[in-house]
Amino acid sequence: MFKVSDDDILMSTNNYSSFYRAEINIPFTEKKFLDKALPKLSKEVGRKYPYQVRIPKSIRELTEGDLEPARIIEIEKPMIGEFGEMWFGDATTGIRLLAGYKNGDSRYICTNELGDKDIHGLLAGSTGQGKSVTLNAFIYGMCYLYAPWELNLTLCDAKIVEFKTIAINNPMPQITAVAATEDADYLISVLATKRDEMMAVNKMYSAVGNVIGKDVRNIADFRKSTGMVLPQNVIIIDEFQTMFKGAPKKVNQIIEILDSFARLGRNTGYHLLMASQEIGSELPAGMLTNIKLRLAMGCFSNVSEKVLGNPDAALNMGKRGHLIINNEPAAAKNSDYNVQYRVPFPDDTCTHSMAAAVRQQGEKLQWNSHMNFYDENDLVQEEQLEDYLRKQKVTPNELILGEPSCIMPDGEEVLKLQYTGESIESVSVIAPTDETLARYIKLFKANLAVAGGSQSIILCAHPVLARSCHLQDFALPKFSFNEPQYEDNDFFNIMRSIIYKRKVMLKADEFIFNGVKQRSDQWDALFDKYVGKGSEMDNDLNRERFAQCLAIMCTDKQMINGLHLGNDGKVTTTHLKLAASCIKMYCDYGVRDIQLTLKSIPILYFWIVGLDSIVGLGRMSKSKFVTELKSMINDSSYVNVRVLSFTTTYTDLTEFCMAIRWFIYEGVSSSEIGKTKCECYPDTVLSKLAVVFDSTKKQDGCFKFKKIVQTGEIL
Repeated sequence: MFKVSDDDILMSTNNYSSFYRAEINIPFTEKKFLDKALPKLSKEVGRKYPYQVRIPKSIRELTEGDLEPARIIEIEKPMIGEFGEMWFGDATTGIRLLAGYKNGDSRYICTNELGDKDIHGLLAGSTGQGKSVTLNAFIYGMCYLYAPWELNLTLCDAKIVEFKTIAINNPMPQITAVAATEDADYLISVLATKRDEMMAVNKMYSAVGNVIGKDVRNIADFRKSTGMVLPQNVIIIDEFQTMFKGAPKKVNQIIEILDSFARLGRNTGYHLLMASQEIGSELPAGMLTNIKLRLAMGCFSNVSEKVLGNPDAALNMGKRGHLIINNEPAAAKNSDYNVQYRVPFPDDTCTHSMAAAVRQQGEKLQWNSHMNFYDENDLVQEEQLEDYLRKQKVTPNELILGEPSCIMPDGEEVLKLQYTGESIESVSVIAPTDETLARYIKLFKANLAVAGGSQSIILCAHPVLARSCHLQDFALPKFSFNEPQYEDNDFFNIMRSIIYKRKVMLKADEFIFNGVKQRSDQWDALFDKYVGKGSEMDNDLNRERFAQCLAIMCTDKQMINGLHLGNDGKVTTTHLKLAASCIKMYCDYGVRDIQLTLKSIPILYFWIVGLDSIVGLGRMSKSKFVTELKSMINDSSYVNVRVLSFTTTYTDLTEFCMAIRWFIYEGVSSSEIGKTKCECYPDTVLSKLAVVFDSTKKQDGCFKFKKIVQTGEIL
């Protein structure tokens, strides 16, 4: 007879519970998984060696009908990495997700793919349940299994940490872009760029089909018909709901982009894998329906219901790394289509070794790939600014603002304001404090100093900024001003004179070189008196110019008004002195004997610092002065005069705003933004970013960019 006490029962229960917990927490590492799974996967694929990989040219060249390969790679034997054979995967129909073993049975490796059957995937998992571990297992597994000609990866990480680590410590050639930012607009731009790329691939299929005389509808058709490879594209977005929450004005745009992937992703090989801790109302029901591959770590039952169609993932709460995959969510109410996995854990040592093996193999095959890495915390310090601009090779016809918080349409990785002389091209900065305005004064100073080829005339109505930014030292000698008024101010008089004399000179030469003549004995006599007979400026062309300039200044209403001349058509001493100064300017510009063109005219910047403090403009405003300044700025761009203005408000300056092409905003109110007629200002702007608005593009003219960090500043 056996006696079992309560203590015996408690001890046995505790022993069993300890054993059970230990079993659950036995490390299932990526190394263990790969050591066992890779030989089986290799046998399944059945690669025959040697073989050739024919790499196509660009999508554009393929669309134009060029079907000659850009490169042929000879693979003589299996490629061996840290964990055995690698890069043997065939992505013709999709990319396999190495999620572990079905129900823990090592005979059955996960077969789920992002591909022809399950085009897109959705992964949910509560905090601490292993969602990030799972994404890492997928990413490193993909890069180990598939060569870069089979797979392109784009990684978007709203939490910043996980994918940033890959970009910095473990870059791999399959990864073409990493966005480590919570900025919703950047994530949207990544998706829009991939969408446009996908549309180009779809168009290319039709063009290639026309050349070869066969329908090309997908990657498999393309490979079979051309003998060349085309990669699958996988776009992983962690915490994807950031896009919907952070850009409510663009929800329709997001839905349209995602709908494009739903329609064309299968044929073109573009696949989304979106991950989140929760699946809320941000994700439209129609879009959710289009995502067939559902994955859930431990999560609350309401999230499990949305993802899997049943609450089973709630049973895995606390079992880190346990995953349910279901690709029949419409029929999943009874859980019959749920398959349990335990995701292999890729520790730091393992991931580093895998990435090193992948990079090494890429180097052996001379596979050169560029990874676009956007890290929102990687900011340029004030002390680094000039070196940064030199690396960007800034030129006199542009101002570099910094790294854009979006994928630029032209592929540039720096945001520039580019001067052409063909439209209004003035710049205005609005920010709430002198300290904030100083950021852009320093930025523009550095641009002009590094680029060279320009000079500056400066009016600073804010003494603090004049001292902190050393503006007097940056201006031309004796061309730094501080009078805080518009009327009778040498700065504005000089600005007016230079702009309109340059316009007169360009117009005069246009007449002369088109055969129009004005010269006479009377004009020659005045030339002798005001320019100098026999002087170094005395030649037939300059005599004709003198006459033409006088004629224009007496008859052209724009020049008459611009130069504040009398409107009665009479030649005065003022006219004659202005014409003589024009002749000197021709010679100074090096066009004594040739036609003056815009390229011949040196670049001159006029800085108006503290626009809001200038009497007659931002203070005690007079509309006639604001109107006149607007007219001057409108005319300035056409004669290589460039205007930079800085202000804390546009109150009473609404008309002035009509002369500005580029507005730069930092920390300003919606009412100030409204005065600039900017209707596309972003929903959210992170503290590390500023916004530029191109007023010539009303609907899509706003771009965010990284700010420079001033000395001692914490952003």
